[in-house]
Amino acid sequence: MADFRLEFWPARSRQAPIAFLTMARDETILLEAWVKNGLRICPEAAFYVIDHASSPSLSESLANSPGYNGVNLNFVSIPPVPFDDDFKAMAMSGFAKMLLHCYDIVVATDCDELLVGLGIGADEVLPKLQSLDGITAPIGFEIVQHTEKEAPFDPSQDIELQRGYGFFASGYTKPVIWKARSEFGAGLHRSREDFAYETSLGLLHLRSVDQEMSLERAAQRRQYELSVGQVDQGRGGNWLNPQEKKADFFAGLRSVDVIPTFNDLLEGFYGELTETHHKNGGGFWGHNINRRSNYCDISSVLYV
Repeated sequence: MADFRLEFWPARSRQAPIAFLTMARDETILLEAWVKNGLRICPEAAFYVIDHASSPSLSESLANSPGYNGVNLNFVSIPPVPFDDDFKAMAMSGFAKMLLHCYDIVVATDCDELLVGLGIGADEVLPKLQSLDGITAPIGFEIVQHTEKEAPFDPSQDIELQRGYGFFASGYTKPVIWKARSEFGAGLHRSREDFAYETSLGLLHLRSVDQEMSLERAAQRRQYELSVGQVDQGRGGNWLNPQEKKADFFAGLRSVDVIPTFNDLLEGFYGELTETHHKNGGGFWGHNINRRSNYCDISSVLYV
């Protein structure tokens, strides 16, 4: 079958092979980490940010940040519409489909999600992406700061030098790697097209990468307006939890005496993904997004 992208734009082979896409609001620190990680995968990568009414704008916030000279970093600003997962999925889907006419690979994630190598180095991630077909979901993993062992998060430093603990999370095993056109379901958790899982790639979720940052972000997000549909469907509960509950979350990791390795738990988690993989009544493919593993140590496989 002919490649629709080459038919549309024969000169596209001169473009960078990959584009990273996100939608964010007031997320300067994590956006820095997102861009830095993408550049490790492909120094020529293009980055596209849908700025959801940040104040100041994300382009202004990053204008004087070091390390962005020569980076293909692009911003599109939208008004302060109420936050809504369905609206976000529609916006990300449309933008990703547009970018697929220009790039071989589109990786569309939240800016607190980093695509990483698991058991492979940073220089091996792009060749792995180029070998894939269709839509792919990397293995979701929630990074959690061990506050007794790990310093505050520094977005200028490589993630594997700072963090080593967390748990597998099916809710962050998302079909975010696109080499074919599709459509996201709410929260980017599902795909209109069926997708495969790739265990040599991970999607690190950084909501809990730093205890103080997590508490500050949660307090900030409580100030944002949610759509009527978002409220009616009970979405966004993690951000609405009281501060005390969020602080207790980090104490859970500190209380674990024996922490298994990533590979100890991978097979069981992967089995849960494949066993619950299905097409729902709305026509979207996905799996049970409410599964999580025990805490484990990811340091032996992260960008190794």
